[in-house]
Amino acid sequence: MATVKKSNIIYTEELSLNKLISVEQNFAQQAYIVFKEIKFGITPCCYSDFESAAITHSIYKWKYSKIDLVVVDPCID
Repeated sequence: MATVKKSNIIYTEELSLNKLISVEQNFAQQAYIVFKEIKFGITPCCYSDFESAAITHSIYKWKYSKIDLVVVDPCID
């Protein structure tokens, strides 16, 4: 089986994207647990830590929003 060679930049981008996806999934799961508890009175059977998930979600949201703000306009000299 052939191995595809990738540069370190592409590899780190893929790792950061995977980490971002896992943070988003964890936040969504924790928010849904809190929603069910408030709306329907269903208490979670396992440990849930919504505050930690919300803080981590906010940090990643802030971190990746800073990257999107850098726009280079080739028309400006």
